[in-house]
Amino acid sequence: MNKFILANQARLDLKEISRYHNKYSKSYSKILNKQIISSIKTLLDYSNFGKPFKQLRETRCGNYRIIYIKKENNIYIIRIVHSSMDFK
Repeated sequence: MNKFILANQARLDLKEISRYHNKYSKSYSKILNKQIISSIKTLLDYSNFGKPFKQLRETRCGNYRIIYIKKENNIYIIRIVHSSMDFK
């Protein structure tokens, strides 16, 4: 069965994104969180959707980049970063 797994850093990224947006709008923060999770779930069916990024793949959700890798029919989310950040 296909599933997605958030790396510890991706979990922290998601919490930080929520914390940041909660300061300005709790409703927007919830919407954004749902959109990011929805984008991740879409990868379960379309894992090659994202473009290659180094040895990983990336897709976008609004202003955020979702960095992931597919292994054994599972999607491992490595990071979720703002597009303005320089991810290395």
